[in-house]
Amino acid sequence: MTMPAHAAAHPVRRLEAFASIGLAVLLAVAGGIFFFRWGYWEPGEGNSKIWYYLLAWIVLGYLAAQLIALLSTAIDSRSIGFGDTICSIMPAIVGAIVGVEAVQGIIKLSTFSQNALLLMICTSALESLITLWVRFTVNRKTIDFGGAGN
Repeated sequence: MTMPAHAAAHPVRRLEAFASIGLAVLLAVAGGIFFFRWGYWEPGEGNSKIWYYLLAWIVLGYLAAQLIALLSTAIDSRSIGFGDTICSIMPAIVGAIVGVEAVQGIIKLSTFSQNALLLMICTSALESLITLWVRFTVNRKTIDFGGAGN
């Protein structure tokens, strides 16, 4: 049984590519909701260090999941889409908006929230750089707006 010509021209996207996009969008939405609704929240005195450690583990898990998703798509010689590259910077954009509004005094952020905001911006920037690195170095591809056959 042979594949139709149009099926060979359009590679099948795997779940890892959509998982990477989904994680970035989830971080942007969850971060925006947290900072706009509960930005003033500060952990209690007895367990404040636990929350800072929890933030570090969340960042480590997020970056590990993104690396696994990006490298598994790169190893299979599948292209990393333009949407993944754009979505990887979304949490940093949300963080920048929250930061500007905090500086202007529109929203109040606690010390914990300020640390979490900086961590979200840095993590998103790092993840977008990793996405670009995988795209340009491992796949040896540039940004593609429609595929080779279009």
